[in-house]
Amino acid sequence: MDFTLDGEQTALRDAVRSLLKGYDAEHRRGVVAEDPGFDEEMWGRLAEMGVLGLPFAQDDGGMGAGPVEVSVVAEEFGRVIAPEPFVEAVMLAGGLVAARGSDEQKKEILGGLSSGDLVPAFAWSDPAGGEGGVTVAGDTLTGVKEPVINGGRADVLVVFAEGQLFLVDPGDTQRTSYKTFDGGRAARVAFEKTPTTPLGEGGDATEVTKDVIAAATVAYCHESLGAMDTALKLTTDYLTTRKQFGVTLNRFQSLTFRAADMYTSLELTRSIVTWATMVLADESTSVEKKREAASRAKLQVSHAGRHVGQEAIQLHGGIAMTAEYIVGHLTARLTAIDHLLGDGRQQVRNLSRRLTSYDVVDPHP
Repeated sequence: MDFTLDGEQTALRDAVRSLLKGYDAEHRRGVVAEDPGFDEEMWGRLAEMGVLGLPFAQDDGGMGAGPVEVSVVAEEFGRVIAPEPFVEAVMLAGGLVAARGSDEQKKEILGGLSSGDLVPAFAWSDPAGGEGGVTVAGDTLTGVKEPVINGGRADVLVVFAEGQLFLVDPGDTQRTSYKTFDGGRAARVAFEKTPTTPLGEGGDATEVTKDVIAAATVAYCHESLGAMDTALKLTTDYLTTRKQFGVTLNRFQSLTFRAADMYTSLELTRSIVTWATMVLADESTSVEKKREAASRAKLQVSHAGRHVGQEAIQLHGGIAMTAEYIVGHLTARLTAIDHLLGDGRQQVRNLSRRLTSYDVVDPHP
């Protein structure tokens, strides 16, 4: 496989990186301190660049790009831990509308999302940690979904209930928004005989939801890659400039070995996540293989994110624990991504259920 970005993909990466370069620690703190937890002006500029419609068909107002282009953008978001809900709004909520919605729904929601005029949110988890929490009675919903990432700001909710997908006007619900530990926003959304509209033709949407979640999971993995890359760079820069006992810290062999281990974790993760992206991009690959690739990538990100984040804090010492320095915020975001769409333990369960599908190798053919 050729993992090299082509000219258009490189140009996309450079353009997004240039747009997001203003997200230093101070600016990001100011943005996440106030609702909605991201920069609405930046959201509009991303729309102008075509980023918010990147994976959608051109007929739906999008750019018709694939998983590789999405991975390029997600990684740039991770480098500066930009708080704009790219994966949540575009890959999750938007991805479900693109996969399941009617032509009219796609035109309205995906067109509005691509132009930056609309922010959708996916209401999936219930407070107990499962996928239930809401019951369906005719054309109404009753129950609670929490956490709903960016649910307080959402203009439309895509709700998963009893294996089906519905569109809900957030104004018909009771929403309680709150800060998450990584600086983002989530909400408790309560439904009480709330009127709803089926997404597309309705019916069982379990499988298509799993497919969209797999694609979003890989995008989250790339966001983690960007965050880990920044954490490693900051750490190596610190070790080569900070002095102790008259010499820079990189002169202490044990610290250099720990930084080298961080690099190994990052590059191993990059290989697995890039492989998973190539699997998603291959149209001949079965949906089961794509879901498996997403689980493998997320499991590796879970381990590596914890390792790189914790080592970055340890090797920086006390400065990493201050709100003014970015390393702690990078680690918080890596931890949050670990728990989104299934943490490492959940990915182990996902993969273990597939063990019986592999052929048994006969040691004595």
